[in-house]
Amino acid sequence: REISINKLADLIIKLSDSKSTKQYLTLQEAYGEKYTDIKKRKPDLTKMYKLTNYKYQWSLEETITDLINLARQKI
Repeated sequence: REISINKLADLIIKLSDSKSTKQYLTLQEAYGEKYTDIKKRKPDLTKMYKLTNYKYQWSLEETITDLINLARQKI
């Protein structure tokens, strides 16, 4: 599904029960040079599905929660 970086950050903070806050940077501050951002990214996975018969098994929330749990195990 399509999700903004801002909403993704909110979701990660919520799922990890973090007290973190978001920090907004200009592209110049983040990358140190002029950078053209792509406003929307939504991959079309149709060709991959046809070639591999692969279909995702987990939701974005499940994937993030799994990654959070793995990261916490390594601490």
